[in-house]
Amino acid sequence: MHPDKFQTKGLDEIKRATESYALLNKAFATLKDPDDRAQYIFGLAQFKVSDSKKTLPPELAEEYFNLQEALEDDSQSENTKNLVKEFSLLVKNQVQSQNQFQENAFKEWDNLKSPINKSAFPLFTKASHAILQKNYLKSMAQDLERKFHS
Repeated sequence: MHPDKFQTKGLDEIKRATESYALLNKAFATLKDPDDRAQYIFGLAQFKVSDSKKTLPPELAEEYFNLQEALEDDSQSENTKNLVKEFSLLVKNQVQSQNQFQENAFKEWDNLKSPINKSAFPLFTKASHAILQKNYLKSMAQDLERKFHS
């Protein structure tokens, strides 16, 4: 399938090999990434992911608001730098927790013999909520990084 093996062939064969190889690379990348793989499976099952906005996890709320205040007061103080480091660690831990939650939902799905129908929707709902939460947390962390470094 690799296009290099078709260099002595005609243009049509080279084109087909290149397209096939690109498709295989895309499939591999999709299956390798847990979030992309989940989105692919959701699509196969015609599961609609909720567009609902996630909220800040309660265990992060107080730290987040303290950090926002500190950034407004003095983004370069040592105290603010420490708050950013602490908060970044909390976010990282929350993302890991959501990764585990997502992984567990798909393990349950695997235990059910991986149905691609509505019987899987409760587990897909759990996994999709974890993905939304991770995306929210990552976005929030990126926002803070921009504010902190500006």
